[in-house]
Amino acid sequence: MLMSSLLLSLANAYYYTPKKLDAYVGIGYGATAFNANYNSVDLYNGSISKNGYANGRGYKLYAGLQATDTFGVEVSYNSYGKFTNLTYIQEPKSITLSATFSESYYNQQFRPFVNIGIGYMHTKQNLNFYFKHAFVLHYGLGIDYFHKALNGLGLRIALEGDNSVESDNYYDVYSYTKSFRNYVNYHIGVIYKF
Repeated sequence: MLMSSLLLSLANAYYYTPKKLDAYVGIGYGATAFNANYNSVDLYNGSISKNGYANGRGYKLYAGLQATDTFGVEVSYNSYGKFTNLTYIQEPKSITLSATFSESYYNQQFRPFVNIGIGYMHTKQNLNFYFKHAFVLHYGLGIDYFHKALNGLGLRIALEGDNSVESDNYYDVYSYTKSFRNYVNYHIGVIYKF
């Protein structure tokens, strides 16, 4: 359903495309966080519930196309840094495709935006505690600032993240594990609009 909504939005944006498309690229760096809820249910041997949390530093590379004044498409590479918890280590990275909804203010200098999309994540972990590969829901919100004197060079401040839910059956319907993972990136960076 999310994919069909994204495709419908892309088709709608194509129909209302202005004569000149605004392409942009950018890089951001900032603080990252990882939060997980892990539940293992075994009706024969009992249940286990664990929560995990870690902080790090990461970066984001992105490129986008602003198709109309209010709609665009953005692709990004997100590196969440290195998270460690006792003996468990992971270095998650994701590639995402998002629809961007925005509005420009003050002579197109301020552009608040919201991103929603899908992606693929590789956790690069040393233990098989979670799945190493997962499809994720990407989300974000932030603001871009372009000063007229800088000729397309701007500043971006944003909070973006990736969510995944995993479920796995073991022996039968009475034994399973389920985990919810949330990766967040609070970043500041530069953006260049062509």
